[in-house]
Amino acid sequence: MANPGSNKLEGLQVLRAIAALSVLFCHFRYNMLTPPATFFGIPWDATRLGAIGVDIFFVISGFVIAMTGSKLGNDWRTFMSLRAARIVPLYFALSTYGLLEAMISAKIHGVAAPLSWRNIFNTYAFIPLFNGREWTGPILGTGWTLCFEMWFYLCFASMMRYSGGKLAGTRLPYVLGAAVMVKMLLLPSVAWGLLNFLFHPLTLEFYAGCLLYYFRNQIGKVMIYGMAVAAMPLIYFAYRTPELSYDGTVMTYPVLGLHRAWLWGGFAVCLVGVVTQIDLKYQWAWPRWLTLLGDASYSIYLIPGPFLMTFDIAMHGISKLAGHEVLVMTGLGRAAFWVAGSIICSILSWKYFEVPTTRLLKNFLLRSFAHRPPVNPAATVAAAK
Repeated sequence: MANPGSNKLEGLQVLRAIAALSVLFCHFRYNMLTPPATFFGIPWDATRLGAIGVDIFFVISGFVIAMTGSKLGNDWRTFMSLRAARIVPLYFALSTYGLLEAMISAKIHGVAAPLSWRNIFNTYAFIPLFNGREWTGPILGTGWTLCFEMWFYLCFASMMRYSGGKLAGTRLPYVLGAAVMVKMLLLPSVAWGLLNFLFHPLTLEFYAGCLLYYFRNQIGKVMIYGMAVAAMPLIYFAYRTPELSYDGTVMTYPVLGLHRAWLWGGFAVCLVGVVTQIDLKYQWAWPRWLTLLGDASYSIYLIPGPFLMTFDIAMHGISKLAGHEVLVMTGLGRAAFWVAGSIICSILSWKYFEVPTTRLLKNFLLRSFAHRPPVNPAATVAAAK
């Protein structure tokens, strides 16, 4: 590990930072209020490759959950308490804030609120709803991944209850991985959306992360170099398939999800495999600023949308008070402000909201649900999104 005596694989924190910044980059061009093709006219802005940060997050989550579960035996209650405490506070707080923002924005612009009861249910229940085959997103656009996270946690906890954390991390990938493949073979285009979600090919990325953890000691230099080499064509073909980045399309058509899992997810597996091996074998000293962004990566992933909407509402209010037409920032300046403001707010959110609220909820759940005293925070590793 990067720091002797530490339970944190700092390379994973660096990867979390890269994943969160990649998703931020993916959304960059949509926040300029200017057509990207005419404003920039350069190729990099036309790609949606930044969405691969989601796949990196999924593989990291599988690795970390397998590592955490191996230390908890069959104590699934503690496992779920720790996971809920990590995911719920910030997500629910920002979703509620986003819901209020959407209502205020709709009132300002004199239009109907854009959110339905389906969006709200999807958010707070972590269960996607489908209008026929059409995927219904949660309140926060990036929150769709947390439905997959929670489903993975529940599957892991269920297997953990009967076989223990170590065996759960090795059996779950094979059992549910086989279920995904059977569903794809027998019912590749079934119209029932919930079945598409429960056995969606993107869940294979979590299971691959589990196997990376359990086979970590069998990976030698040759395999490390092999993964590094394999990552290059995979990232190239990921760049050439931007259609796989749209979550609504991938959710509606699981065949596209399978393509994304082996292509985009394959790159994520190679990347996480190489970086974790660097951590385990070479104790690389990673830049502190990157590990800091990794600590705040969950906030970086969720905050940008609400941040920009808050800014626009504030600009509208200030303009009205000043008696001027509504001021609108556009172009590169707007996008740069959005990136910088989102990162700064995310670091503050992590330090002053995420850490204390996670600790409070964790201690409450450990006492009331797991029936055990609070655990040492350094003994657990939290998976961020």
